[in-house]
Amino acid sequence: MRLNTKETYTMPSDDYCRLYSSKIFTEFSTDCSAFGFLRSMLANKCDINVDENGFSTAVSVTQEEQYSLMGTSVGNGVMVMSPIEKGTIIGAYRGEIVSTPGPTADSTYVMSFSQKLEYHVDSSGLQYGCHLINDGMGFYNCDALTYLVSVMVDDKAVKLPILVIAATADIKPMEFLSIEYGDDYWRGKKRVTLFPFSMGRMCSATTSREEMEAVVDNVLGL
Repeated sequence: MRLNTKETYTMPSDDYCRLYSSKIFTEFSTDCSAFGFLRSMLANKCDINVDENGFSTAVSVTQEEQYSLMGTSVGNGVMVMSPIEKGTIIGAYRGEIVSTPGPTADSTYVMSFSQKLEYHVDSSGLQYGCHLINDGMGFYNCDALTYLVSVMVDDKAVKLPILVIAATADIKPMEFLSIEYGDDYWRGKKRVTLFPFSMGRMCSATTSREEMEAVVDNVLGL
């Protein structure tokens, strides 16, 4: 599927709904057409292809179990398999568009398009995607941005938002993607620092000392 924010491209509504399913799509698209999106959102440009999980086909990532520095598992995270350069669009944050997250929604997997646009993306029903990126507590290497795409809705092109995850640093293979969840998410919860790379792969017999040192140096910014 193509994600293209250029003015000359109009995305079919079926493609948009493959990224963002919704029972309130008509209401959502109507509100978006009247919403004053920030100029910075209009300025964001990308032209990528994404797979069925929302990841750019230009990057290679996989899900792998991630651990805290205390040695406890926090479930699966998203690990990088080949180098990713700073500024690269890693993928789209997929899910269901909701006006209010349901009572059973896990707040870990709910992200807002904008603070003023009262719609959110609930990814709790998906098995794999950008929603599995953990908060590494300080070892951050990516961020969420809102881009706008022209979508054909009832024979009319409407600007609709997409949430994309972009690399904020160069990322080496064996590193986990890490994004800051924010203070609101952590309020009342215990913050846990995670290993920023896969210890299992780092300690593998197939990983050279040079590769290990390159990963550690990159994480520490050396």
